[in-house]
Amino acid sequence: MISERMTVQLSHTSQPLVYVVVLTWNQREITLECLESLTQMTYANYRIVVVDNDSTDGTFEAIKERFPDVEVIVNERNLGYPGGCNVGLRYALSQGAEYVFAINNDVIVDPAILAELMHEAAPDVGILTPKIYFAHDPNRIWSVGGQRNRLNLEMNRKGDRELDRGQWDEVLERDYLIGCAHLFSRSLLEEIGLLDAGYFLYYDDLDICVQAQRAGYRLLMVPRARMWHKVADSSGGV
Repeated sequence: MISERMTVQLSHTSQPLVYVVVLTWNQREITLECLESLTQMTYANYRIVVVDNDSTDGTFEAIKERFPDVEVIVNERNLGYPGGCNVGLRYALSQGAEYVFAINNDVIVDPAILAELMHEAAPDVGILTPKIYFAHDPNRIWSVGGQRNRLNLEMNRKGDRELDRGQWDEVLERDYLIGCAHLFSRSLLEEIGLLDAGYFLYYDDLDICVQAQRAGYRLLMVPRARMWHKVADSSGGV
C-alpha cells in the first residue's frame, strides 16, 4: 500500500523541480510577508531558499522560527543584488533545480503564479515573468516587460502604470523582463552563466535578457501569473 506521503512524492516526479530564490537585506517583516505568500503556491514541486545579504535585523532567526522548511543562506557581507542572487542560483543548480525563480523579497504572489509560469515553459524559453502590479494599487500594472526600438535600441515599456482592463492578457514575447521576478531555465543559466555581479543593484536584468536573446532563447511575459510589488521597498526608494 502506498502512503499519502509517497503518493505526493511520486506526483512531484512529473513536474520539474523549481527552486525559488529570495534575496533579502534588513527587510524582516517584508520578507516574512513574501514567504507567507510563496508557501501558498499551488505548484507541487518547489523549494524556497532565502539568501540573506548580511542582515542585522534578525531576519534569519525570524525565518527559521516561522518557516522551518525554508532554507536560508547567510552571506558574510552584502554582495548586492546580482552577487547575492547568484549565491542562490548556484545553490539551486547544485540541488538539481530544472528552473530557478529569482524574485524580490518585497512582493506578494498569487498562489497560481508558479504553475502558470511553468505551463508556458519550453526548451527555447529562457526567462519567464508574471504580470506585475503595484501592491498599493492592486489593479494598476507595474510591469509587463518591454520591447526594444529597432531604430535607436531604446526600451519601450508600454503598459507601465496602466489600469488593467484586460489589454495585456495574452502571453507575450518580450525583449526585456524586469528583474523583480525571473523564472530562469537551467539550460539558459548553464549556457550563458549567471547574473553579472558588476552591476551590484540595477541593469543586471537588462544584461541577462540581452544575453539570453543572443543565445537564441525567447523571453515570455505570462499574464495569468500575477504578482504585486511593494515598489522600491527593498532598496529604500519610492
